[in-house]
Amino acid sequence: MKISKLAIVPLVLILSACNSMPQKPAAEANVKPVQQPIINAEQGDALYAKKEYRQALAIYKGLHEKAPKDTHVLFRIANIYSHLKVHKLAIKHYELALNQDKHLTKAWYNLGVVHMKEAAKTWGNMSKYTNKDEPLAQSAEHYHQGLVALINPEKR
Repeated sequence: MKISKLAIVPLVLILSACNSMPQKPAAEANVKPVQQPIINAEQGDALYAKKEYRQALAIYKGLHEKAPKDTHVLFRIANIYSHLKVHKLAIKHYELALNQDKHLTKAWYNLGVVHMKEAAKTWGNMSKYTNKDEPLAQSAEHYHQGLVALINPEKR
């Protein structure tokens, strides 16, 4: 399809005239601006306190994207993963927090507890899945029971 050069000139003039016309303000055009929700640690902390971990995690992840070195956010993400029993991610986030501040006592403590839970799980699985006559089976059960007692002293 060929368009003559003479037909293009009026078309360009019409289109440029449309573009230069004054625009209506958003209020007159019935267009409301989109408001972005303000996400802050206080919202995450409130949800965390109510044990609404999945909702709190979404907020903390958003905060982590904006401030990846914030130790409070990293610590809370780790705690939430620990509560949700996603131990690998809990360990990762405790370690990220500790990379920022080696003096976070609670992060060290919780990291140790999560490692003990994972170790207890490993020893328990060994006891469950190996032959009881195996030389290491009795030792595995001993370690499993010992770690469970350390993690949950009230269940002795």
